[in-house]
Amino acid sequence: MNFAKGKTSVVLSLIGAGAPDLRRSLQLGPKPGMEIRLQGDRVQWLHFVASYKHLGTLFSSSHDFEPELRQRLGMAKAAFSQSSRAVLRNRHFPLKLRVQFLHSLIFSRLFFGLGAWTTPSLQQMKRLSTEYDRMLRAVLRCQPGDLVSHQQLLVRTDSVDARVRLAVDRLGYARRLFQVGPAELHQILHLEKAHCQTSWIDGLVADLQWVREIVPQALPHFEGTDLTAVIDYWQQEGIPWKSHLKRVVKKHKLQEEMMSEVHMAHDTILRTLRQAGATFVPDSDQVFGHPRAASSFDCTCGRSFSTPQGLALHRRKVHGIHAPEHAFVTGATCPACLQYFWSSNRLAMHLSYMPRGGEVNQCFDYLSRMGFQAPFEAQCLPPALKGAVRLDALRAEGPLRPLVPYQQELLEHIEQELDAHYKHLIPQCVPEDPVDAGLRLGDTLTTGTRKWVQAFCARQAEHLPDLIDWWFGCLATFGTDFEDWAAETFVAWGEHCLYLRQRYGW
Repeated sequence: MNFAKGKTSVVLSLIGAGAPDLRRSLQLGPKPGMEIRLQGDRVQWLHFVASYKHLGTLFSSSHDFEPELRQRLGMAKAAFSQSSRAVLRNRHFPLKLRVQFLHSLIFSRLFFGLGAWTTPSLQQMKRLSTEYDRMLRAVLRCQPGDLVSHQQLLVRTDSVDARVRLAVDRLGYARRLFQVGPAELHQILHLEKAHCQTSWIDGLVADLQWVREIVPQALPHFEGTDLTAVIDYWQQEGIPWKSHLKRVVKKHKLQEEMMSEVHMAHDTILRTLRQAGATFVPDSDQVFGHPRAASSFDCTCGRSFSTPQGLALHRRKVHGIHAPEHAFVTGATCPACLQYFWSSNRLAMHLSYMPRGGEVNQCFDYLSRMGFQAPFEAQCLPPALKGAVRLDALRAEGPLRPLVPYQQELLEHIEQELDAHYKHLIPQCVPEDPVDAGLRLGDTLTTGTRKWVQAFCARQAEHLPDLIDWWFGCLATFGTDFEDWAAETFVAWGEHCLYLRQRYGW
């Protein structure tokens, strides 16, 4: 066996008591894995991975469908962006041909193995449907201002909803599974049904009930979740099951088209009556809510959004307004408790978490009181750990960093700048004895200034030189080398001698 990484690996799932410690030692280290001993005292390193791709399907240690869904959506988006402009949105191709290209080039990647999927959750199904509709609208070349409903989009592109597509593919796969599939797989599915409320068979039962509502004669009668009669029917040879599914899809499309026309006619009638001045008591829009009426979330710049998430995203990208904890996110390690959370998003969740008892978030409160500020640093989850069952926070090495209030740090920074400016103002060239030279210069300035003032008071101003010129002449006697020192000495003499003598008398 080849024990190199990517050849022979283990997808390990640890749950129960002691699982966090085992995950930290075996999975969350720099080299996930463990040593194993083989025959002949040979030792090999067995790599542990969070997910493994087998036959086009991603299996993760969390046993969740989320990693597979993220991978499918990423592959579909990448393929769509490559062929969008040249093929899928090319207005020279007819719409029917563009939709066929979309199904063969893009949706074949997005819905590969759809029948074997576990039933996605409501949130996952919403994400899948959103991306599905976005691609259909792009192929239809819908503009941002075009009001095309979901039903109208499916009718105009001759498509079905993503949930309907899941049901059809699962029904087709179920017939092949129960007809030629291994007995062990049948047993595993029934065990899953007995221990899981969202099993694959539960989704199959919902799909069969949907088929029975559209085409009742396509299936034998069954009660509740007992599929014995249906499985016996599928195991028969020569039954036209694919034809039944095609007839179900065709009838479903016809029903959706009829309902779309009814809704459009209803909106047209009400709009025409309102334009003619008619009123309704009670108003249907107020009772049921208009399908296009949405809550408006306005920004200060004038733009409006239908969801608070859209408004928050706009404020972050355009105006640079972030959540309060954004100023404390520096990588993936909390500055307060030194817990490593693997990504900056999880660190933001840690800082924004509100305890259930109503207490404050200790880390956020501490960083806020200290006025902690640092440049934002984004850190993504390592690719090797995507799909792990759980990523426990790790305690970073080293003591807690002592934080001081932000005002004190700012004051220290200002004092450092002042010290730097003071050092810059200190003259570099001074006389051999700067103190004695400064005293002699001060005495000269004092004596000369006193004589000038006495002569000025004796009304002899017409014979006196300009005092400022005489001061500069005294300073020039030291030459240009000591010009900065002379200027500083002159300022000191003016502050301590000239001002005091002027205030308290000569």
